[in-house]
Amino acid sequence: PPDDLRQWLLSGTGGEATHDLYAIGTQEAGRSIEMSLLMPSKARWEAHLRDALGDDYECFGCQTLAAIHVARFARRSLLPLVSDVRTAYVATGFANTLGNKGGVAVSFQVGRTSFLVVNSHLAAHQHAVKQRNSNYHRIEALLPLRPRGMTAPQVAAGSSGADGSNDDDV
Repeated sequence: PPDDLRQWLLSGTGGEATHDLYAIGTQEAGRSIEMSLLMPSKARWEAHLRDALGDDYECFGCQTLAAIHVARFARRSLLPLVSDVRTAYVATGFANTLGNKGGVAVSFQVGRTSFLVVNSHLAAHQHAVKQRNSNYHRIEALLPLRPRGMTAPQVAAGSSGADGSNDDDV
């Protein structure tokens, strides 16, 4: 990534942040997949994002799977309305265990509105359409971040029921 991320993140005419929420999903940001498998921490990358957005924003949820990363930032004044922050990942790489491919996600609520942000890195190349579709379906089926009280089939149908949520707070 460039040293100055403001050109990517900030849309104000004076180079200021103009949105209340930012979702930044990356793959291989700052490190190759191989290096990320050995050293998965994205602390430097998150600090780089924080510096670009400025003091008015705080990271309230992030998730890493090897070289795949998602981070959520909110304007500090909005943070009292943010709740139920949960994160999860699903690996789809070699034998569905290696994190070189897969999806990372952050779910949360702002007031009474639910959000889910997913960043995925799927199988590459034109010939791998079936594998990409399989990767997507695995992530969609196993990602435990459903609205509270709903399972995957119920989300599609719009009815209520028990869930398999990951309750690990960030």
